[in-house]
Amino acid sequence: MFSETIIKGIYKKAYSEFNDKHKISCELKFTNQKEFMAIAKLSNIIRDDILEGIPVLVGALVEHEKDKDTILLCVDILNAISAGDKLFVKALIMHEFYHVLFKSKLKKDILKEDIKSEDRAKEAMKREFPKLSNYLN
Repeated sequence: MFSETIIKGIYKKAYSEFNDKHKISCELKFTNQKEFMAIAKLSNIIRDDILEGIPVLVGALVEHEKDKDTILLCVDILNAISAGDKLFVKALIMHEFYHVLFKSKLKKDILKEDIKSEDRAKEAMKREFPKLSNYLN
């Protein structure tokens, strides 16, 4: 079982490794499960999955604001979907870092553009962190 302290350690290590390749600035915020899922449901992709009847298994989110980006995590959700695997949690966090890196390429807040954003993040991660990308396939 992960605690906030353990997850913060994973986040810091991932952030350091990512910043060796790309300089980004973002914060980490923990939320409870209810708040996390409420924010997740604002995503076009997640809303589309819900409408399609696909189970929502999102473990990390990024909130883009004008002055800052924030990675949102929920300890309970990470414990439920990670099977205690630190590399899985690290992979989720790294994936969100790519969304921060590529946020300027997101043209509109529509499903088609959100899918392109997911594809960009997955492809970049596959190139630069191939072992971690395998956790998210």
